[in-house]
Amino acid sequence: MQLSKTSDPLLGGALGTVRFRVKEAILQVAGAYRVLDSESTPVDVLAGARYTHLDGDMSFSPSRFLPGGAGRNGSVGWTDGFVGARVAYALSKKQPSRPVAAPWVETHRGID
Repeated sequence: MQLSKTSDPLLGGALGTVRFRVKEAILQVAGAYRVLDSESTPVDVLAGARYTHLDGDMSFSPSRFLPGGAGRNGSVGWTDGFVGARVAYALSKKQPSRPVAAPWVETHRGID
């Protein structure tokens, strides 16, 4: 995903314009295993990893106060591991099992 915006002239053009841009990329891999295979209450465990990368920059165009313009940029990436569980319950013998709540997921973050 990318977001960007260029401002209107600041201070009547004395500071030029500001351009701001942010890019985000997420890659996720996960797997699940059924630990209890029951018709009425199946239970699954899941685990995986997620990589997130953010890249951004901000720049001022050349102006009367900043003849050469100015700018900053940077990026950061990190990987999260996660584990979780999913439980379903059949409310009647005629209906298949349905999840009773959103899956529980625990995330642990390590920043590079």
